[in-house]
Amino acid sequence: MCKIYESGMNAIGARVLATGSRDPLILVHVGKVVSPAPVDGPMIYDSGIMGYTFKLAPFPPSPLVIENLAMRPNPIIAVMGATGTGKTTFINLVSGSNLRVGTGLHSCTSEVETALPFVLYGRNITLIDTPGFNDTTESDTTILKRISDFLAKQYSQGVKLAGIIYMHRISDFRMGGISTRNFKMFRSLCGDTTLKNVVIVTNMWGEVCREIGEAREFELANDGLFFKPVLDKQARMVRHDNTMASAQFIIGLFRKNDPKALQIQVEIIDEGKDNSQTAAAQLLNQELIEQVRKQEEEKRRVQADLEATMRQQAEARKAYEEAEQRRMKEEMKEAEAEARRQAAELQAEKERVEREMQEVAERARIEAERVAAEHQRLLAEEVERARQRQIAEEAERAALETARIRQEEEARIAREAEQRRINEEIERARIIAHQQAESARLERERLEREMWEAAERARVEAQRREAEHQQWLWQEAERVRQQEAAAAAQQAEIARQLAEAQHQAELERQRRRHHRRHGGAVLVPGPIQREVLPTVSDALLLSVNWGSREYDTPNFEPGQRPMATSSCLQVG
Repeated sequence: MCKIYESGMNAIGARVLATGSRDPLILVHVGKVVSPAPVDGPMIYDSGIMGYTFKLAPFPPSPLVIENLAMRPNPIIAVMGATGTGKTTFINLVSGSNLRVGTGLHSCTSEVETALPFVLYGRNITLIDTPGFNDTTESDTTILKRISDFLAKQYSQGVKLAGIIYMHRISDFRMGGISTRNFKMFRSLCGDTTLKNVVIVTNMWGEVCREIGEAREFELANDGLFFKPVLDKQARMVRHDNTMASAQFIIGLFRKNDPKALQIQVEIIDEGKDNSQTAAAQLLNQELIEQVRKQEEEKRRVQADLEATMRQQAEARKAYEEAEQRRMKEEMKEAEAEARRQAAELQAEKERVEREMQEVAERARIEAERVAAEHQRLLAEEVERARQRQIAEEAERAALETARIRQEEEARIAREAEQRRINEEIERARIIAHQQAESARLERERLEREMWEAAERARVEAQRREAEHQQWLWQEAERVRQQEAAAAAQQAEIARQLAEAQHQAELERQRRRHHRRHGGAVLVPGPIQREVLPTVSDALLLSVNWGSREYDTPNFEPGQRPMATSSCLQVG
């Protein structure tokens, strides 16, 4: 048995006061800070619960008797929250387990895990580590199904949870839409009847200064968009400073809880609903459907803008292609006219060469005729001389027979020599005529070859221009496609900036409404009077003694009190 003395309105926290006696003296909740009056005395203890302190009563009024804790079942507590909020680290710290903790950018816990049972306050306590929402590899639907399957199996075996810890990082700059949705899903999972067994734990206080952390804590607890609706239904919100004493104090908040079935357990086991029919799953699916609808609307709007842009670009491209085709046709006509001109020039050159060849052949024929006439003339002259010589020889035949024979032989030899000379002249004339004819033929072939080469070059040039035009058309099409992609990206960026501007405007309106409602920064220390115990000095030692263990906690300096500033937590 332990004696408990009530020192305030609602018992929300306790500390053991070392008085020198063998029986532990327990002081329970003192009161809530309601006014900015300064605290008058050093005997104030900050419980770690936002807005609450402990006041040491000098004389214990109205003693109560606590029931035997051994009659209660050993508590089972589930630890939930988003990915990366320190669930597994908290469990390892308070239970001494060695569950795997993620240190990188990817989440670590993917399945529901049960930590090793540990003894605290004389009770065997079991903590359940659950995978976090907003996981890097698994969808929230998959995470919710794993958690609900585990809870349903435990409930079917008659096991109920003594409470649930929901971890939240106080270091988050804002509680965005995903975090708000996850907490709403968590609330639907628990149900309103079990919220008094829920403790919201804010951790990572070492990553922010105290003033900013307290301002965020105040806003979380007093804003209807965050934790206020749950706290109004008797849920509690405490701090965790990553120490063993802080973790054990949080576990101690569940020691008198009555285990209750969660709403999702009742829906699946008692009401026979499927996972997808539970309130938590329907809330998740409703938000997913809304997100899909918004994405489809945005997609249709962007598609319409894109189609209009594509139609305009197609019209411009068509007009450009038609103008380019007209230009190409004009160029083709000019090329054909140039080819016809060159062909006419080649034909004229061919006719000129043929005329020259005919003139050369005519000159060769005239020369051959002249040579033949000259030969005939010479031959006639020679015949005449031979006849004259024959007459002279006949006159001298009798006396000069031998001379005549000799002269005839000489005449024959001369004739043969002359005939050879004439034949050689004729052959030379024929060879010259053949060479000139061959030269004319070669010149004609050269001109024909040049005409064919000119026509071939014109055809190759036309093909090259056509290939360059096709390449240019392909490059223009690629450039238009890139411009369309850039325009789509620019439109997406403009839409994102517009949404961000609207969001910032909404935040500014909320901040101004909050400022007008609360009149700026609010300090909420309570007008608590200093009360001095006769047997305790100003440096009072507070400790917790449950069973056989004792845990010392540091004293607070005189005049120390919780502070709160205006909100710096933004709604995402």
